Amino acid sequence: MGTQTLEARVGADISGFEKAMHRLAASAEDAAKKSAAGFSAANKVFLASVAGVGAIAGGIGFAIKGFSDFQSSMNAVEAVTQATAEEMETLTKQAEELGASTVFSAKEVAVAQEALGSAGFKVSQIIEGLPAVLDLASAGTLDLGSAAQIAAASINGFQLEATDVTHVADVMAQVSADTATNVSQVGEAMAYVSGQAKASGLSLEETSAAIGALSKQQILGSRAGTSFGAALDAILKPGRDLPPQLERLRKSMQTSTGSVKPLVEVVRELEKANISAGQTSLIFGDQGQRAMLALKTMGSAALEDFIKRLNEVDGAAKKMAETKLQGLPGAIEETKGSVEGLTLVIGKTFSPMLENLLKERIIPLVSGITEWINRNDDVAISLTEATIAIIGFTGALSGIILTRKFFLDFAAFYVALTGMPLLLSKIGLVGAAAFIGWQIGTLLRSIYGFDEAVQGVIGTILICTASGEI
Repeated sequence: MGTQTLEARVGADISGFEKAMHRLAASAEDAAKKSAAGFSAANKVFLASVAGVGAIAGGIGFAIKGFSDFQSSMNAVEAVTQATAEEMETLTKQAEELGASTVFSAKEVAVAQEALGSAGFKVSQIIEGLPAVLDLASAGTLDLGSAAQIAAASINGFQLEATDVTHVADVMAQVSADTATNVSQVGEAMAYVSGQAKASGLSLEETSAAIGALSKQQILGSRAGTSFGAALDAILKPGRDLPPQLERLRKSMQTSTGSVKPLVEVVRELEKANISAGQTSLIFGDQGQRAMLALKTMGSAALEDFIKRLNEVDGAAKKMAETKLQGLPGAIEETKGSVEGLTLVIGKTFSPMLENLLKERIIPLVSGITEWINRNDDVAISLTEATIAIIGFTGALSGIILTRKFFLDFAAFYVALTGMPLLLSKIGLVGAAAFIGWQIGTLLRSIYGFDEAVQGVIGTILICTASGEI
């Protein structure tokens, strides 16, 4: 074989080898890229899984908290109503259903149930009257607790039946719609005057009409109740000697039994007498005068029509509530209610498990720790000293990593290490490793953005190392 032929063969072999190596390198590079892509994808899947688990856990925690709050409210309902187990089941079901189907949450419904129960309503009366309270709250843009208190105060003030709560709600809603006041202000005025008006012989409708008339003169809320109460008091109990003409007028506003005549007749007597503002003040006083002048301004005919309309009103609160929830606002509120209903179901499902965990595991553990500390005061003090040593150690480590001022930090690190024998002798190597691991993990999280799962792994590794597992 000639030299040239050999060179050609060797060159061909080397050329083939080089090509093979290039192909191998290319394959390795390609494999590395695919591996990196695979690791990246796996990492993304892992992070997404962690995020998903965190979201689910957070959602369950939120649901359990919501159910706990609701259960606490229902416990309050049970306390004020002294309901039986069967009655509580009915009340709970009502709260859950209304919470899911209205703009109010189940917890808010429970608060309203409690308010009605505190006002003396029986369980059956609460169940029957609560929908009207919801309508009143929606019509007046009130929270349910306030609406329940307003309705209950008026029912008790005028000694009505609990079954009249729907009519009470309708009257208040109509007054707020026809005059310059609102449901909250009507309720506030009623709180001052309802009992007195009833004792004077006036009805819910008459008193409500008077509050509406006063509102048109910007006498609102408690001022309206106080002024109208002063006028009624002056009719029945004059505070000073009056000229004969005015005394006859005052007595003309009373019935033969000593009550106040129907309000329309009282205003007619004032219209017929045609007295001045000064003379009105002599009869009714400064506060009462404002109320009677407002009623006189409205006039007996308009007042009579208004009272008649309030007597006949039916469904006003419900209609106003529905009007306020037309279109998108209502849809949004109903969606909130549906979501809250789902939250309660989830919370109810997981709450027993958490309750058992707390009662059977956590509470005994905490109690045991507390008892141990009480029996071992000297060790507790040593633990405190150990904690100080750990803080010095991790603080020095943080300084070294974050500030890079090696000399000063080394000195701090040395001082911290001098406390380590105390630490190890008091709480043990494993406990020290656990605490330091968690602290180091916290530090790394602040620097590199590691999540809590990584922090936990660091602590676990150090614990296992200290206990001889690694």
